[in-house]
Amino acid sequence: MVGTATYVPVGDEPPHADPAPRRRRLRRLVRAGLAVSVLFVVILGWLTAHWFLWPHTTNPTQADAVVVLGGGEGERLTRGLELMNRKVSNVLVLSTGTDWFAPASVPVKSLCNTHPPEFEVVCIAAEPDSTKGEAMEISKLAEARGWRRVALVTTDFHLTRSTRWFERCFSGTIYPVGAPAASSVDEIFHEWLGTADQFLVDRSCS
Repeated sequence: MVGTATYVPVGDEPPHADPAPRRRRLRRLVRAGLAVSVLFVVILGWLTAHWFLWPHTTNPTQADAVVVLGGGEGERLTRGLELMNRKVSNVLVLSTGTDWFAPASVPVKSLCNTHPPEFEVVCIAAEPDSTKGEAMEISKLAEARGWRRVALVTTDFHLTRSTRWFERCFSGTIYPVGAPAASSVDEIFHEWLGTADQFLVDRSCS
């Protein structure tokens, strides 16, 4: 049986596949990638604002102790003393930290040394010197003294992560109280790293 030959004129080329579907798929992938990126940025911005810039804060009227965490530029102690002046509690707990030469440590050191007569001052140096260490040490103190309600004072950008640690370590009620202060990009980044570690790695109070 003799086959039938197909005649192709010299110089002519077979037709190429239409590139339009490939371009359409690429455009869809690009649009999907942009949408996911925008959504990620929006969620990241919302969490940053909700957790670090304008965190949930309370205005307690009564607590067994007012706890002021170490660090900051003096705004934490100022906010804690405001609560003491309002008679929220008759016990002020100061976390001294290890950096006694920091500006905020000078008035803390003074209070720890003089013990004003208006209220009791309890000073603790947490080990390890970290937010988790503070939560562990102060929770032990609270258990020993029978405290069930604690007003927790720290800088706004530090409040959410600190509250979460105290909720894990302390079995009573926590009243988070933010001390307003300007926050830097480095401080927000540090809080993000600490929060990620708190959620993904270091999840228990031990």
